[in-house]
Amino acid sequence: MSSNYTIVGRLGRDPDLKFTNSGLAICRMNVGVGRRKKVDGEWTEVTVWHDVTAFGDLAENSAQSLSKGDEIIAVGYVEEPRTFEKKDGTVGVSLGFVANDLAFSLRWKAIDGIPAAPRPRAQKAQGFSDEPF
Repeated sequence: MSSNYTIVGRLGRDPDLKFTNSGLAICRMNVGVGRRKKVDGEWTEVTVWHDVTAFGDLAENSAQSLSKGDEIIAVGYVEEPRTFEKKDGTVGVSLGFVANDLAFSLRWKAIDGIPAAPRPRAQKAQGFSDEPF
């Protein structure tokens, strides 16, 4: 049993789409999640980078729709942390995230080219008046 988590952040580079020998689509993305933190009385911006992976149709749709700088919302689960050696010889930790769903964040920007869904017209049901009570 795993828990679902949600991250909201910006893509650090364009999504990278590849296919396995069996034809399964795999899309990898780096998502930077920023937050403000007070250090020694001064506010600073801290960014935590997540290695996000999507599979199948979600992977293909992500690669087609997303690009560097887009703010996205990713829902999924966290993988076990992986360690690696940095260029300077120190050990780094990478936190993998497998996305079950992805969407654009509309907090700061509207998406161009996507028409709004038409609202259905309310129909007056037979046998009911316009009076609410």
